[in-house]
Amino acid sequence: MDSVSLPVACSLMDSELQERRRNVLQKVRGVVSEVKEVEHGFIYCFPPDGAWIRELANLVELEHQCCPFLKFTIT
Repeated sequence: MDSVSLPVACSLMDSELQERRRNVLQKVRGVVSEVKEVEHGFIYCFPPDGAWIRELANLVELEHQCCPFLKFTIT
């Protein structure tokens, strides 16, 4: 199934979403150095080190599991 036909709905229960926000999203948001809005989304800038690349890859994997309609690119 391609991302165009996927429903726009998160599969996490409310308690799981709250835990994700506390444990993963706040940590990642805390190191964002810049946010740019672009035509089809947003660009977030992070520290260019291996530890944060691993954290971001983990976040993308977690988000893909519950929200497969989202598209992420790490460059």
